[in-house]
Amino acid sequence: MNAIRKTTTAVLSAFALVLGMTTTVQASLFNTSPIDTWEGAGAVFNNAGSSGVVVWFLILLALMVIVIISAAKTEKDHEREHG
Repeated sequence: MNAIRKTTTAVLSAFALVLGMTTTVQASLFNTSPIDTWEGAGAVFNNAGSSGVVVWFLILLALMVIVIISAAKTEKDHEREHG
């Protein structure tokens, strides 16, 4: 149980560090655009009319299911070992 807590803490700490670094980089990019006016600007939608978004959503869904099943199996194994 202690090893699981240490691993969870390490993963959450790494995630917080990456999130903090990303936020700092994004904050430093404000007000740096050379664009003075938006007249004549258009919108570009990369995946408009394609199945790209659906494919990535299904990949995400599959990965989430794999993680949940793996976690449940690991918990069941540990419960069986440690009573």
